[in-house]
Amino acid sequence: MSSAVDRAISDMPDSFVIKSFLELHRTEVKGMLLTEYNEAEAMELFREEGRAEGRAEGIIDTLISLVQNGLLSIKDAAAQLGITEVAFQQKMLGK
Repeated sequence: MSSAVDRAISDMPDSFVIKSFLELHRTEVKGMLLTEYNEAEAMELFREEGRAEGRAEGIIDTLISLVQNGLLSIKDAAAQLGITEVAFQQKMLGK
C-alpha cells in the first residue's frame, strides 16, 4: 500500500495545489494513511470523552446547587474548580 500512496502522489497533476504539500510531507502522509482505523477504538474514545464532559458538567452543576442552597461559598466552589470567583459566578449565570 505504501507504493500506492507514492504512486498516487506522483501521478497527481502538478496543477493540484495540494501536491507540493503532499510531496513535502510524504512520510507523514503515508504514516497517516497506512495507520489502521479501528472503529471500535474510535467509538470508545468518543464515548469516554463524552463521559468526561458529563462528569465535569455534573461537578459544576453540583457546586452551583450547593452555593445556591447556602451550603458552600462561591469562594470555596471556585477553588474546587481552580477558577476565579468571578468565573464561577459567570458559570452560575450561564446555568
